[in-house]
Amino acid sequence: MNKKGLVLGLCVGFSVSYPAYSQDCKDLVSSTPTTDFTVHAEGTVTHNPTGLMWKICSEGQTYENNSCVNDASVFTWPQALTHVDELNANTGFAGYTDWRLPNIKELNALVEVACYQPAINESLFPSTVLE
Repeated sequence: MNKKGLVLGLCVGFSVSYPAYSQDCKDLVSSTPTTDFTVHAEGTVTHNPTGLMWKICSEGQTYENNSCVNDASVFTWPQALTHVDELNANTGFAGYTDWRLPNIKELNALVEVACYQPAINESLFPSTVLE
């Protein structure tokens, strides 16, 4: 597996509350088609064009039976940096101990421009938190 850059799915201090909405998508070609990703059994996906690995669930959630359960954690940026260091120093996740926070360009590779609330491929990243 290409470990070009392992990234951690975190909710990092963004607080945007929405009433209960379901995702809305336009009839456009997907900018993040499922075929661009390889899904792994341990709760990760690899974005094939970039070689980046992502957690399927937000941090704090657990991947069970192809869905995300529990509540996502929310961190400030300094807390997120500390959390990643602690995660790697312990057991890591999915057998990897070189997780890191993504930069803005890497995050942009996940944005599904045809959808909003959330603007992500929900078949790959179910239960993405909007707050």
